[in-house]
Amino acid sequence: MKTINYSQPEFYHFSQDSIELAKFAAKYWADEEIDHLIDMFCGCGVVGIEFFFRHSKIQKLEFIEREKEFYESIESNIKKSKRKMDYEIKIIDIAELDQLPS
Repeated sequence: MKTINYSQPEFYHFSQDSIELAKFAAKYWADEEIDHLIDMFCGCGVVGIEFFFRHSKIQKLEFIEREKEFYESIESNIKKSKRKMDYEIKIIDIAELDQLPS
């Protein structure tokens, strides 16, 4: 599977490790029904998007990132994926989250 040319802020450069992590996780949970995936500390969203590509049972993706500088890259990468996905982006410190879905 070919990955997309990910957008990322100039101050940040993800590595191939992010894609390998998504591959491993998707394989590990291949038989699981995953309704809602949360990509915590998502950066530019690479792990969550790559996992979504490889796991056909995800209903919704939620990207959580503290640094607002990543927002445009996350949005751009979702568009570049050319896949229909139900998603939400939260730019927030996790200490401010009241509760995560169970």
